[in-house]
Amino acid sequence: MLERLHSTLCIRVCSAYRTKSGATAGVITGVPPIEVMVEERLERFNGKTKTAAAEDIYKKWQTKWTQSTCGRWTHRLSID
Repeated sequence: MLERLHSTLCIRVCSAYRTKSGATAGVITGVPPIEVMVEERLERFNGKTKTAAAEDIYKKWQTKWTQSTCGRWTHRLSID
């Protein structure tokens, strides 16, 4: 349910068509996936610094985006 909300929100923010994948819209808008943001909050709650948690979130997001099968055309255009 949260993934669908995240997808819809990102698609609206970047003014894309509904056929655009949520992962692609998230990359275009710069909003990490909900599950990655939850993991970051958990790490910060467990004592990790904000900077270290932010670095980890972007590494996880990059890995998730690279391994995703959605948005391959956009992936070719993006800079890692």
